[in-house]
Amino acid sequence: MPSKSLNGQQGAVLIFILVMLVLLTLVNVSMIQQNKTQLTITSNVGEQVKTFSRAEMALNVAESMIEAQRKPYKDDPTKLSQKDDCGINGQLYENGKLDLPETIQATATIKAVFCAINSFEYRCVGENSYTAHHAESTENTNACAKLTNAQCPSEVYTIDVTLTDSHTEAQRTIRSKFSVGCSVFT
Repeated sequence: MPSKSLNGQQGAVLIFILVMLVLLTLVNVSMIQQNKTQLTITSNVGEQVKTFSRAEMALNVAESMIEAQRKPYKDDPTKLSQKDDCGINGQLYENGKLDLPETIQATATIKAVFCAINSFEYRCVGENSYTAHHAESTENTNACAKLTNAQCPSEVYTIDVTLTDSHTEAQRTIRSKFSVGCSVFT
């Protein structure tokens, strides 16, 4: 039986195994880094979804507050004939802040007020009464006079809701338009 001596080996297998171990280690490190990146992305997407949900909730609360202020008798069963009346009291103006509950941790601001008549929106500006945004337009001036006298058939509000992340102080603002249909008796 022929015997082979190990003295003639040059260590090629050892070097091959060490190279393979280094390559496997590099592949594993790369995979771990990719997993960390994917976890970070997933976490960010989850935070964005939560923030968007919070913003939508704040927007719904702001819209409810506007409707409640413009239609004070909406839910009063004793005043069904007045449930869609938008009175002169409780009018809302451009740059007005809505007092959202503290639990929402957001701010809501009315950025613009419009009177919608026959599918046209006329922007009305002012802090205590409405004036036409484009004073040279007779239609705009008349629409704002109707809004001032609570005779606008549909009031449209542009609302900004801003959320501030308590950890990063990053802000996210969502802008939306909200319409309040009003009974108009002329």
